Amino acid sequence: MRTITDEKELKAAVYGGAFLGGGGGGSIEEGIKLGKVALEIGGVRIADPKELFGEEIVVTASTVGSQAKGKGVLKPYNYIEAIRIVERELGELSGLISSENGGLNTVAAWIQAAALGLPVVDAPCDGRAHPTILMGSMGLHKVEGYVSLQSFSVGFTEKNHVSGLIKGPLLECSKIIRNIASIYGVVAIARNPVTVNYLLDNAATGALSLAIELGKVLLKYLNDPANAAYKISEKMDGKVFEKCKVLSQEIITKGGFDIGKAILECADEKYELTYVNEFMTLENSKGQRLATFPDLITLISSEVAKPVLSAELREDMEVHMVIINRSKIPLGSGLKFKETYTDLEKALEKPITAYISDILVG
Repeated sequence: MRTITDEKELKAAVYGGAFLGGGGGGSIEEGIKLGKVALEIGGVRIADPKELFGEEIVVTASTVGSQAKGKGVLKPYNYIEAIRIVERELGELSGLISSENGGLNTVAAWIQAAALGLPVVDAPCDGRAHPTILMGSMGLHKVEGYVSLQSFSVGFTEKNHVSGLIKGPLLECSKIIRNIASIYGVVAIARNPVTVNYLLDNAATGALSLAIELGKVLLKYLNDPANAAYKISEKMDGKVFEKCKVLSQEIITKGGFDIGKAILECADEKYELTYVNEFMTLENSKGQRLATFPDLITLISSEVAKPVLSAELREDMEVHMVIINRSKIPLGSGLKFKETYTDLEKALEKPITAYISDILVG
């Protein structure tokens, strides 16, 4: 078990998390802001799941909602309150995990862990960012008799503070949380208690360490973004599309999701990039599919080695695009069931599961 007290390592986790966010997972600025509070409290202990006992209980801490509408909505109080609500229901916890990697969500459990004296376990629900709660639930919807417990908190004054606890079937609870997020923009949540043994079989073990490793590359080549893109691509056996210009982009916020598409021009070839929070599909001008979620499609600003959110895309923006195959990314069990992609296919009006049959198990 090690303790992160250094701001450089925090920034590496946030930048690397943003890369693995693939257009989603929250902003770098909010992640650094939140992480600094955790460091000021006293640092964050990072534990390998094997350092804990198999039957000890851990809980997922994350945010849910729109990146376009959610900036600045949450305060440290909300993150801590969500965990406190769960503790009152379950008793003492042994650790926290994040739901995914992303500029914000990689560190979404840090402030609560620092404040409450809990370790952050290096086994997030997923090694990359994903748009739905079900995808971050590690296949628990397939566990017969599992009762989901999900707390939420948003707002911090008497006029706008809302918090609560929902208990019941996982799918129904997740829909309610998503509806709450669509009203307020974003909510802090704590959800789905599981044993460490369940984590070892179903979570993305080591994905936090991977984020820190990739973040160090981005920061080393911060002023040479093309080189940063190639260095990470070499490490992850990916592909780089250099100096892509955003010709057009469109985005709507619906049901707590940012949904849209962009047309990019890279070396005189045009590509269509779609997104539901995260970048979902990439097709060339002939309609050939080049990448499909959970393949990682990440855009890096051509000005500085900073990953770009889907909600930040603007016409005439110049970016470097990196594609990494899903086989190179630690994925949680939540991405391995066909039914978890139904909402995405409806939102995009494009097939997803037909292109990723190699990872589907049910």
